[in-house]
Amino acid sequence: MHKLWLFVPLFALQLWAAPADDLLRKSGEKFHSAKYWSLHFSVEASLAKEKKSAQYAGDLLLGPEDRFHLTIPGQEYVSDGATLWQFNQAQKQVMVKNVADLQGALHPSEALFRYLKCKPISVKTGTDNNEPLQIIQLDPKGQVKGFTAMEVWLKKSDLTPVRLITTDNTGTISIYRITNLLANPPLQDKDFRFQAPEGVEEIDMR
Repeated sequence: MHKLWLFVPLFALQLWAAPADDLLRKSGEKFHSAKYWSLHFSVEASLAKEKKSAQYAGDLLLGPEDRFHLTIPGQEYVSDGATLWQFNQAQKQVMVKNVADLQGALHPSEALFRYLKCKPISVKTGTDNNEPLQIIQLDPKGQVKGFTAMEVWLKKSDLTPVRLITTDNTGTISIYRITNLLANPPLQDKDFRFQAPEGVEEIDMR
């Protein structure tokens, strides 16, 4: 009798998690259905140790085979799939590396889609600016290094992300808001190569 009582809540939890698994799978299929993506995002990070917050915004272009172009205030990260350029505007320097040297580490382009690597725990419904949402609680431990909790808000209509909330090992909570998400915008190879402005020092680390 006692064993059955312990089994019932576990079975109920598995039933509840199943829709979250399905939603996350479909969101991944949606993401991989397009060759290119472009989006704008903003971030608000509450820094736990310093008891203050930081805000910034950026733009991201994504292509196949590790191609990306991330622009944030003062910095650019650009990859053509083989070469990675890291441009620091204040220092007027661009560091050139091999993408392979990242050795599986989370590269900048993956920040807003890291939720696809996590284990779904539960799902609930909500709204944002009258947009119906599916809100999935995720377990990033063992899947995405350095994070203890994660939540993604997906549009109910097409399961694309509009918000990602993460908690890292330091207790810092970051809220990413995603707007202007476009599938297959008219991008070309040149959009994933960095052209250094005049006067910028190039440091080749390959």
